[in-house]
Amino acid sequence: MRELSGVTGLMLVALAACTGSVSRLPDADAQSADNDVTESDGLPGEGADTGGDAPASSDNGPDFDPPAIGPLVGLPSAEGAHIADIRALADDSWLELQAPAGDPTYGTAPGRSWGGRAFAWAPDLGGAFLYGEGPHAFIWRDTLANDELWFYDVNANRWVTVHPGTDTATFSARVASGALALDDNLQLVDRSGQQLPVHVLIHAWGFLAYQPDGRAFTFFAGRGLGTYFLPGWDDGTGPMAAGIAALEEQASGRSEPLMGPWTYSVATGRFARAPASGTGPPAGDSTFPQLHAVTSMHALVLAGSSGVFAFDTVARRWSVVDDGGTRPSGYDQGACYDPTRERIYMGGGSDESASGLYAFDLVGNTWIAPASGGPTGFGTNAATVSYDVASDVVTVIHREDRVIYAFDPATSLWSSQPFAPEVAFSDYASMMGFYDASLNAYFLYFAIDGVPDGRMWVYRYRVAD
Repeated sequence: MRELSGVTGLMLVALAACTGSVSRLPDADAQSADNDVTESDGLPGEGADTGGDAPASSDNGPDFDPPAIGPLVGLPSAEGAHIADIRALADDSWLELQAPAGDPTYGTAPGRSWGGRAFAWAPDLGGAFLYGEGPHAFIWRDTLANDELWFYDVNANRWVTVHPGTDTATFSARVASGALALDDNLQLVDRSGQQLPVHVLIHAWGFLAYQPDGRAFTFFAGRGLGTYFLPGWDDGTGPMAAGIAALEEQASGRSEPLMGPWTYSVATGRFARAPASGTGPPAGDSTFPQLHAVTSMHALVLAGSSGVFAFDTVARRWSVVDDGGTRPSGYDQGACYDPTRERIYMGGGSDESASGLYAFDLVGNTWIAPASGGPTGFGTNAATVSYDVASDVVTVIHREDRVIYAFDPATSLWSSQPFAPEVAFSDYASMMGFYDASLNAYFLYFAIDGVPDGRMWVYRYRVAD
């Protein structure tokens, strides 16, 4: 280690202007601690999407027992020697870790394009989930679709395969035998009744989040199974074609109800996607909004250039948020959630030339347009955006510019510093990153799209006061 200073069933559901129930996000200070209350205009409660009641969290974050089932058993791991090196990092310093240890069966996570938010940090587990496909119709390890779910264990600097991905070679046979089928809600399930996410995202975009109170990795996607960039489809001649055709026959004449987001429950070790009420985001508008878990409001908030939707995780209810102000106009906006001010900060998007950060005030339900300064529009293939708790700034770590931009919400001023020259990665590498508030450190995984050749760098913006 070295320290350096200096489509059918697949089309992503996105936001669009629509009519239906309109609500205001509640004032965070007005939230009741009574999780049994469910009012029509508010979003009280906690992660009902997780398949079980979650213990209360403390002021220092969730205090849970280690997982007792599934591949995450025993997390968080004991701290390796590299953790002391991370804690010792100075201001504006970098540390290259040894190559993360691979999963004993499935090895190392391949890179993900449009992966600036492909990680979702899980503080109670001491690491982050990595999800979202990379190359289109990609198959890795001979037969597995690239819809696998990983966990990066920070303390052990290792990869854990949570879900290995869809086996394209056996998929059709499993459908024919009844081992895979559509349930009453048109969701693909196995014999145990577990919903399975098959080819639901293509890329991560900004659709991933983690609910600490409910201990659930959450992602916003449709039911999948569409043939657009489907691995193993091969224009209807591939190994998955017969299975997809059989499932389409099962779905004929039936309609899918309004559904909530997907979850992977730490407590149960299972995926789930269940029906919801209210007015949900309509399908077909691929503006690629951003999903954030707003714990203080017990809600998942989906925000972007087409508007804002909220999902009440207790009542399992979608609602359209009556947002005011000027929204960003682009698509695929890099974004982060600031729990100090209850704001979502968001860039203009991949196709917007304006600089700076828009802010959506979750208390007043108002967009605040950027004044000036900062990088121009950027998306998840160019940068990872985080709220730095220790320094109270929003950082935009820009892979293409090789610059760390920092926005101070208190002064509305920008600053920047370049990557250290020794921070090397392939010109073809994508960057996937997350901020670990417990270590006050950024973990940046540089890997070529679909190739498990990554290098893990750690960066500290400022030492905590």
